[in-house]
Amino acid sequence: MKAYAKLIVLLLLVLPYVVLADPASIGLSKLSAKGLSKEQAKQVLLAALEHEKYSPSSPGMYIESLTKKNGTAIHSGYYDFGLSYESPDAGATQTMGLFAISRFTGDVWELNLCRRYSFSKLDKLQKAITQVTKKTFADEKKQRRGLGCTDE
Repeated sequence: MKAYAKLIVLLLLVLPYVVLADPASIGLSKLSAKGLSKEQAKQVLLAALEHEKYSPSSPGMYIESLTKKNGTAIHSGYYDFGLSYESPDAGATQTMGLFAISRFTGDVWELNLCRRYSFSKLDKLQKAITQVTKKTFADEKKQRRGLGCTDE
């Protein structure tokens, strides 16, 4: 019985991330040429975090939507998120990463490292997004400059 219970717990922890590989799971059927919603962008980020072995659903981990004080986007054409870990043992909050997700292509950037994520599941999501928005990586050159990272 204990092995069965452990299997159930494992499935409950892993299943949400497996579902993220499917473009339908992030509501792409509702996507318009205007691009991703903030919630859809967060789901794309979750797929990237899962690939990087982060567990945002773990106790103390949380994802925060970031905007300017007036509520507008920090980076034009992107949704910004912070991943943090709050440790009761350390008595401090640790920033695990700052991320920008393109509204039109689903590109995921970690801004501290100026790293653009690329892997099979994410590529599939991005292909589905760009088929609807009709935007490409090249179309976003101007917006990428605003991220402060070197252009690819």
